[in-house]
Amino acid sequence: MDFTVSVTPVSVINLEKPSEEGVCRTFSYRPREQEMHQSRGQLHALITLNSPDKSVDLNLLADQVFTALREEYYQQIEGGIIGALDRALSQAKEKVFLLTRKPGKKASLVELSLCFVVVWGDIFYFGRSGSVEVGLLRGGELVSFPFTTIASEKLKDGDLFILASTSFWEKLTPKGLSEILLNTPQEEWRGQLLKRVRELNGRQLMGALLLSSHVEEIPDEEDLIDIGMLKDAEPRFPWLSCYAKLGQLREVLRQRLPATPRIFVKKPNLTARNRRVLQTVGLSVLLMVTALGTYVYKNYQRQRQEQSNLVNQVENYLQKGQKISDTDPRQAGEYFQEAADLLLEYQEVKGVSISKIPNGQVLSAKIDAALNEAYQVSELGVNKAESWPKQALDRNFVFDKSQGVLSFDGLEVVLPTEEPWQNVVGMDSFQTGYGWNLYLLDVQANQIYKYVALPAGYSKKFDYFGSRVELSEAVDLGIDGSIYVLYRNGQVKKFLGGVPQDFQLSGFHPSLEGASEIFTAPDIEHLYITKRNYIYRFDKSGAYQKGWVLETEDKVWNVFVDDDEKEVWFGSYESPCVAVFPR
Repeated sequence: MDFTVSVTPVSVINLEKPSEEGVCRTFSYRPREQEMHQSRGQLHALITLNSPDKSVDLNLLADQVFTALREEYYQQIEGGIIGALDRALSQAKEKVFLLTRKPGKKASLVELSLCFVVVWGDIFYFGRSGSVEVGLLRGGELVSFPFTTIASEKLKDGDLFILASTSFWEKLTPKGLSEILLNTPQEEWRGQLLKRVRELNGRQLMGALLLSSHVEEIPDEEDLIDIGMLKDAEPRFPWLSCYAKLGQLREVLRQRLPATPRIFVKKPNLTARNRRVLQTVGLSVLLMVTALGTYVYKNYQRQRQEQSNLVNQVENYLQKGQKISDTDPRQAGEYFQEAADLLLEYQEVKGVSISKIPNGQVLSAKIDAALNEAYQVSELGVNKAESWPKQALDRNFVFDKSQGVLSFDGLEVVLPTEEPWQNVVGMDSFQTGYGWNLYLLDVQANQIYKYVALPAGYSKKFDYFGSRVELSEAVDLGIDGSIYVLYRNGQVKKFLGGVPQDFQLSGFHPSLEGASEIFTAPDIEHLYITKRNYIYRFDKSGAYQKGWVLETEDKVWNVFVDDDEKEVWFGSYESPCVAVFPR
């Protein structure tokens, strides 16, 4: 899916000291050039300046600081956003120093505080320096981020950003601010906030910029037709059962392969030439219009028939290959190649790639974005059973201490081992514009390391926590925008932007002491916690719902649930298994 994202300044609150020793200014900038906007997004900032030197024009200086910040950030459209923001922040600080330093002095008499939010697609980046803070109101809960470094999170519809001076946060308090924002119409926010500020004793340098957001999903292709539907095999048993015998991945594939692959093809349209002809023909030449209309209709029918024949041939090859994929991979691969060659003849398709995992039973075919969705033979991207590792694993990546982070499908190294890693016990990934950000849970370092996906690989390591968090007893983590950390005693702690949230598991449920894994995702509505061969489900508020026992005597590990929450994939010794949740 693509996204339409709008972030709109809804309230600006500015109060200056009577002594005029300080100013607080807010700025918003959206590039006019489409390429620049797509590469760097839109920038919003709050700048405060304090100085006992009355000869300094602080308002002019604030404009110059933001100009330096903006120009440095948008100077290059290639490379990572976090690196560009880091350079821009340094440039803003240097600008203040160069413009206000007195001869013979090593420091400036002007104190700069700056916070910013960058919205790029459905991701937002935020950071601060000095006596300012960035807050986020999401789902009725207000959180301020005490970061001194740059961080990023996924944007959700309805998010409200608050860029404000520290005095603004201290005087109004998060609780008082929440009461106004949650119980007052948006058009009255400014008046209510100004009223509350003026009621406070003493006037301090205060300022705030409130930004509302709206995220709307839109299809990648507007005119698509659905050719064929997935027909899943019925489970052997009505209760939760393991379909795979130990070491036999082909049993999994044989039971779960779709009977008819799903294909999306662009709907054929009338050509522009035909449309122009139709528009220029007058009603007076009815016979000509009728003849032309007949031609166009027949041409349209011919295109539809050609497309139908193409789809039938492709599906025929796919079904042939699918039936023998576990017994004759070589012949199956030839069938898939035939299907790909046919699709290449379709004018909208610009590229098709076929991949076979050596010595394995899984074959897949991917088609580029000219088609809305690639067809695939199996959603399980592993090869033989012995390649299912007993290490930190999520749906996309595998962690191996000796090699680093490997892709789950081809087991290729995407992030080599780094020396700072001490004892990584859990890993998860989070999808962004350039790919999947990686999060590694290092219990010995008491830190979660974050690596940001970039066009040419991954960024340097970032510490997720700005202050110490006890993680020595942690065993796993799950991410849906927030991070959930599972501890050995069964406790789960929730963090957003590195800040602890009010969260705990509740309701009647068995003891989770000794639990080993937790799983969730942005498109998953629940939390899943694994203990031995039991799986327990909680909602996102922490309330217990139900539990299941997997029909295997082995300890279960590396658990993940499909997007529809109908199937659970897990490892058991050396065998990958799949089970179906009972309805």
